[in-house]
This record gives sequence, C-alpha cells and structure tokens, in this order.
Amino acid sequence: MLSEAQCLGCFHHISSDTSQVSEILKQAIHQFNKHGGETALFKLVEIKEAKRQVVAGWNYIIKYEIKETNCSRDQFQDLSPECRTISTGRVGNCETKAYESLQAEIVDIASQSDETVSPPILICAGCPSIISKDNPELKELLKASLEKYNLETNDDFYYKAGDIESATVQVVAGKNYHIIFTVKKTNCSKKEFEKLNEDCEAALDSESLQCEAQIYIVPWENKISPWVNCTKGQLPVGFLSIIHHHKQNIQ
Repeated sequence: MLSEAQCLGCFHHISSDTSQVSEILKQAIHQFNKHGGETALFKLVEIKEAKRQVVAGWNYIIKYEIKETNCSRDQFQDLSPECRTISTGRVGNCETKAYESLQAEIVDIASQSDETVSPPILICAGCPSIISKDNPELKELLKASLEKYNLETNDDFYYKAGDIESATVQVVAGKNYHIIFTVKKTNCSKKEFEKLNEDCEAALDSESLQCEAQIYIVPWENKISPWVNCTKGQLPVGFLSIIHHHKQNIQ
C-alpha cells in the first residue's frame, strides 16, 4: 500500500501568529521603510503565507501585504501607533526570506516587493457618475431645460444654449441628470415667435449666463421634469456640492 511520509528538511506551513514571524516581519518592514525609496511609511495589513524549513537552525519564507500609511519618512523614522493605513494608500505584495540560528537569533533577512500600486477605485452604485459632454441624450435634455427656462423667465427674448461644462447622471427610480451649461440671449423676441427655433441667433452684445439644470426622467412613463437656474458669474453652489459628494463616495 502507498503511504505518505512527511518530507524532513522541506518547507512546511506554520502559524503566522508566532513570535518568530512577528519579529522577522518587524525587521523586514523596517528595512523596506528605511531603504525602499518611498516617501511614506508602509505598514503590515495581512500575512498571506508563512513556511519554515529545518536546517542548522531555521529558514523562513513569509508572504504578506503592506499598505501606505499617513506617516511620511520626513516626519517619522519608524512606524509608531500614530501611523495608520489610509483607504486610498498604495499596496505592495512582499516576500521575505530569513534565517534563524540555533541561538534563536535572526541572522539574515532578504525581502522583495512588487511595485506598489494604488488600490482599485470602488464603483459607488447609485452615486452620480460623470457623462460625456457629447452624449446624445444631453441634446434633448437641454432642449427641455431651455423650454422650461424660457417659459419662466420674464425676459422679452428667448435664450439659447451654449457650451456644456459638465454633466452627471444618477440612477434612481428613473434617472437624475445634473448639467452645467451656458446660455445667451437671442435676437428672437417672445412677441414675434411662439418658441425658440434654429434660426434664433445669440445677440452679439449678449452676456453669457451660467446655468444649472437638474432633470428627472422616468423612461417608462416618458416623463421629463427639469429644474433650471441661471446666474451671472460663478457656478451654482448646489452643483458644486453634488460634485463634492460624488468624489467623497468614490473615495
């Protein structure tokens, strides 16, 4: 009958909670932070594998993951309790080989690390996402927004859309669009024309207004509900807060 015997002198998996593993990693990460060329200090986040081999002492192979902390090399010589990993920090996968003598001393440590990379950006489902200014949907949305604005404004002349500066869409029970764009007063008066048409040109002396449009669409009901606000000068505060909220969710 075939039987399986333990390979004496081979590497065997060991617990990652031992004091020897902790001491080896402490020295290995200290060396990385001191000589690795990174501007920030890195900290252990996970031990993936630990193995040990019996020789005239012990050989260790440890695989682990480190992550960037909020401590810089300029401010800290080594890791301290103040150093904490940051969510957007870069990550490195490392392997350390070490030799422990018969006197239980860590005599030699050699480490190698993959190039540190930034963690993937998590997609926030339900958060506003940026869409291209060339998106064909925006043409109809701007048309509906301008009809709303021209209907509500007390100006005697119609306004015409200019450049789109930014646009986002958020999937809810339908879709919420937020668009920042410019408009200019045209030469078409409301007394002469029932609505804005393609022949209406922006007046040469017309000053550009910056507008924020929020449009709610329910496709299965063929429903478009725009809200528009146009001002002179700065972007509307409401839209800036939307962009800020979107960035925070991504992070």
